[in-house]
Amino acid sequence: MSPRDFYGRMALFEWRDKYSVSITKFDDAHKKIIDLMNEIHDIIKLKKDNTALDKVIGELFSYTQTHFNDEIELMKIHGYPEMEIHKIEHDKFIAELDKIQAK
Repeated sequence: MSPRDFYGRMALFEWRDKYSVSITKFDDAHKKIIDLMNEIHDIIKLKKDNTALDKVIGELFSYTQTHFNDEIELMKIHGYPEMEIHKIEHDKFIAELDKIQAK
C-alpha cells in the first residue's frame, strides 16, 4: 500500500530520514519539493485541468531553481568535493522541468 500524505492523498514520493542532509533549511526544502511532485502526481491522476498543473509545475520550477542555487553556494563555501556532480544532477532535474513546461 502506498503512503498517504497529510491530506490522505496517495503519495508518489515519501520523505525518509535517510534523505536528510542534516541541515534543516535544506531538509525542509527537499520536503517541499517532494510535496510539489506529489501534488503534480495528484493533479495528473485526478485529471484536473492544465491550469492547475501549469501552476504547480511553475511553482516547482521556481522553487527548485532557488533551492539549487542556495545549495550550490553552500557547497562552494565549504569546498564540497562532489559539488560538480551534484550540480549536474540539479541541471538534469531543471532540464526535465523545462521539457514539461514546454509541453
